[in-house]
Amino acid sequence: MKLQSGSCKRNLAVSLQQKKYRPTKLQKLLVDASCIAMGEYPYKLVSLHGILFDGYPDPMVDIMHSRFFTQDLPNFFNKSLEQLLGFPLPNIQYAGYFAHYNNTSDEDYVVKTGKTFVDEFNHIVTWANMTKLPWWGDDNANRIVGLTDGSFNKPYPKKTDKLHIFRSYACRNFPLVFDKETSVKGIAGYKFKISEEAYNTQLSINAGLKPKNTYHKNFFSNWPCQDGYKAQPSNLSVCAQVDCGNPELYCHGCCSPEIMGNYLMPPGIVDLKCFPGKNEILAIPAVLSPPHFLESPSQVQESIIGLNPDRDTHHSGYFTLQPMTGNAIDVKFRMQVAISVWNDLDISGLNHVRSSVVPALWVEVSADPADYAIDYLYTYTVVIPKVILGVGICFTAIPILVGTAYTVWRYKRRQMMEKVQLESFRRTVNRTSNADLRTF
Repeated sequence: MKLQSGSCKRNLAVSLQQKKYRPTKLQKLLVDASCIAMGEYPYKLVSLHGILFDGYPDPMVDIMHSRFFTQDLPNFFNKSLEQLLGFPLPNIQYAGYFAHYNNTSDEDYVVKTGKTFVDEFNHIVTWANMTKLPWWGDDNANRIVGLTDGSFNKPYPKKTDKLHIFRSYACRNFPLVFDKETSVKGIAGYKFKISEEAYNTQLSINAGLKPKNTYHKNFFSNWPCQDGYKAQPSNLSVCAQVDCGNPELYCHGCCSPEIMGNYLMPPGIVDLKCFPGKNEILAIPAVLSPPHFLESPSQVQESIIGLNPDRDTHHSGYFTLQPMTGNAIDVKFRMQVAISVWNDLDISGLNHVRSSVVPALWVEVSADPADYAIDYLYTYTVVIPKVILGVGICFTAIPILVGTAYTVWRYKRRQMMEKVQLESFRRTVNRTSNADLRTF
């Protein structure tokens, strides 16, 4: 199987660095000529394994790490590579989305054992030696302390709990809300789903996740105003009172397509800030969303031919927790990785493309405990409670039965004794009467 993509990421990484560092025209020309000479164009055919895990040959990546580029060229001009290019090279070690990620580990976690306070079991203390993430816009988005990774949680979770989990491969935290009671292989569970508001960047609680659109490109020309902007008021002085940052006023006549000085990104999309699972800033302009832009406006979903969002198939996922232990017994997590592609007149490979956000792949992670763990949980959460209940019933019922039997026995015995006494009395009376008659 072949996939179209690849060198587009290098072109965009270079373009992104140029926009950030503003190299001279000569430097831009040299970089553009180098891309053309190395055959770097927006799309190419590569193998599925190559683009996902194995990596694939790419001349730009090879030359970026060559001795000539990193040592000989700077020494010849007596300048650093950043001075020659006008920007630092993007940190791309291998060509591919998850190249050489197999058999690698996440960053180090320090978590609480719950010994002091059981509700803090598995709460994160640090990740990658950090107490908060460094790349989002506010403390709420950067928060990791006190969260879990979702695998182990406090015992006896409640349906009313507002849980948050940290997923390092998405470089962010997610809110979970109770969905329904369910069961997994005979084990009862509370299903907590990732909130539908997790990607809604128009909510104040998600303000820190809002994409900055540093490229200053209009990726969705018919959003937010599919029917166009309202006419400007004749008296422009009223515009001073209009808050163009309010989503309800995006299409107001006082607000232009460049709201707040930039083109806004629609809800349902957030930046992919780091290399998945690593404390390293991602060099390419990738964004995260639910598959098929499920939580985005229709203008986003319709911007790419072939997308067909379905909530049952493409929702962000869920964590099913055992109600006693808090262990996750069934997990499904989905995320879509898309690449922001924009028109850039300084890069020949990008000067003819339409600015758009192109889905590259979506990942679905499914996890459930191994058979021995299921057996363990089933034994300790189903079998043993039933045994304890049965023993409790026995210990309660047996004394009641014994007491009842003893009471019935005493009652019967008393009736029998009374009957015997009555018969004895009658016989005594009869004997006395007979003796009196004989005497008479």
